[in-house]
Amino acid sequence: MHCEKTGEEPWDVLDEVDAGKRELKGTTNLMQPFRMARELVEGFSSLTGQELVDAVFPEDEAWSQGIRTLIASFDKEWTTCAELRDQLRVVITQPELPTDVEYVRVMSLHKSKGLTADLVVVADCIEGLLPRVDASLPRAEQEAQLREQRRLFYVALTRTRNVLVLSSVSWLSKEIAFRVGAKVGATSAYSVRTIASRFLNELGQAAPRAVRGSQLAKT
Repeated sequence: MHCEKTGEEPWDVLDEVDAGKRELKGTTNLMQPFRMARELVEGFSSLTGQELVDAVFPEDEAWSQGIRTLIASFDKEWTTCAELRDQLRVVITQPELPTDVEYVRVMSLHKSKGLTADLVVVADCIEGLLPRVDASLPRAEQEAQLREQRRLFYVALTRTRNVLVLSSVSWLSKEIAFRVGAKVGATSAYSVRTIASRFLNELGQAAPRAVRGSQLAKT
């Protein structure tokens, strides 16, 4: 409940509670499991490659065989825990999609590569979502994230054979905005005004003017 209200990460909050930097009611029974989890994470963070796979997904455990097989099929190199996690997340949550279908396909920018459609809608073109840059990373890594997401945005733009819609919202509820990490401007009692993605400003003078959804629906 605390993290939902403040937008803080539970891990960071518990870390500060354990270090005596803050007090928070209701965390007493959480601290021992948290310390055990932190110890495991710290142990895994020093491992790389196959050594990491063997530690997280032991070869002699039946439950890990499917994931080990999946990791062995990766065609992209990975080294760290974070890279392995990201690849697993993409492969598990975004399986390969059929190319010729007669229904709406919903996918990430990553998965759109190689596919085309008569109508393509790129949603959530607002700062904090597209692009989403981790402000805790060093400046050079932030720039690398931004370049990669700009490249993916271009991939999405070029998927259409006929109509391209770049969609965003002007206002979000405060709860949703903070939950998804949207960058915001003006605020009201319950809502915040979003900031359009910087990528939209990079489209150049040839880009058409923005129109409201209600107006687009009439066309």
